[in-house]
Amino acid sequence: MRIIDAVHTNINIFTDVGQRVKIDTPAKPEQPALGEPLPSNMDAALSELSRMVRENSNKGMTQEHEMFYAADKTLEYTPGGHSVEIEIALATQRGYAAIVDGRLTPSFSVGLTNGNVQSSAMAANSPLDFEQKINNLKSLFEHLGDNAINYTSEFDAALQGIIGEFIDRGGMYVQADKNGIADSIRAMFSGEEGKYTADDLKTMAALSFHSQTKSYPQSASEHTLGAMLGFDALMIEMAHTAGKLSGAAHATVKAAFNSHVDDLMKQMDEYLNWQKNDAWSPKNVTYSPPRTEVVREAIDLMLRTLDGGDFNQSLRIVLRMLEDKHDAQRESQLSNGALDQRYNMLFFNTVSEKASFGDAAQISSRYFSEFLNQPQWAVSGNLFPVDVAV
Repeated sequence: MRIIDAVHTNINIFTDVGQRVKIDTPAKPEQPALGEPLPSNMDAALSELSRMVRENSNKGMTQEHEMFYAADKTLEYTPGGHSVEIEIALATQRGYAAIVDGRLTPSFSVGLTNGNVQSSAMAANSPLDFEQKINNLKSLFEHLGDNAINYTSEFDAALQGIIGEFIDRGGMYVQADKNGIADSIRAMFSGEEGKYTADDLKTMAALSFHSQTKSYPQSASEHTLGAMLGFDALMIEMAHTAGKLSGAAHATVKAAFNSHVDDLMKQMDEYLNWQKNDAWSPKNVTYSPPRTEVVREAIDLMLRTLDGGDFNQSLRIVLRMLEDKHDAQRESQLSNGALDQRYNMLFFNTVSEKASFGDAAQISSRYFSEFLNQPQWAVSGNLFPVDVAV
């Protein structure tokens, strides 16, 4: 990101979006239109391009969320008359398999639906299918009766495969306690109670999937990073309040979240040190170490939104408070002549960055609140009091 040297101290980010560049070009003869005509005005063209990029991004995020929560119909299973090895594969595979000459054959066009009827149904790529696979394996084990004991090693291998796949795809909160996850899945297969319930495991995977800080702008200020981390913290407390995280799971997730905060602060510090020594970085600004206490304060403020009667209104109020704190820090540094590089930018820096965060929050919260059966926690409308219809 290129930061200009000149800094304006009287910018109102809600009304002053900067001087636009206008280019006068000679008029051209009209030509036959091919599809949608391009806007003749440069501002309109750039606005339309931004709108299309944002729309495509939102479509991609929506599809990603739909696939994460989609029920995998190819995993519906009824024990049949094949060999035990094939039956185990049918009970635990993701789909795209056919039986040819008595052997299981990979295929990208054939799946298996209820009753082992061949179908072209697509399988969802989601870690949440672990429960269905465990139930399938249990059904097969019970179907075999006393004969199942002769295939103990095969069932153990299949169960280990389910465990490994879930841990690999479950995300940071699942991977924070691999042994506890593995023991809990084995307990589910045995009909026993483990450290975590099936709801715990699904929610831990969902929280990992919904994290707003899997990637973030390392040049962001502590207030911006705190807002993003605060949204992750909000979802953790929502899940616990909704009864989707047991005490054990909540403790594991919170510990992993705090470790994640520490890791991001280290990354921010490393990035600032790199900028400080980079020949191309601005030299009229400072590169002081990031302040963890500011990030923690921002997270705590975000968590307070759950205390209000109107979640959406409370969330907007807190975000405005964080923006005001960011701006106050910026103005203080400017007046003292020691502006940090990360405060050379605005809160979420640009209207587009605000729109991206707001869109991600809307889409993520819509699916997660539905998962929790708590519709009041879905973000509706723009999170910031500016026009983000870019």
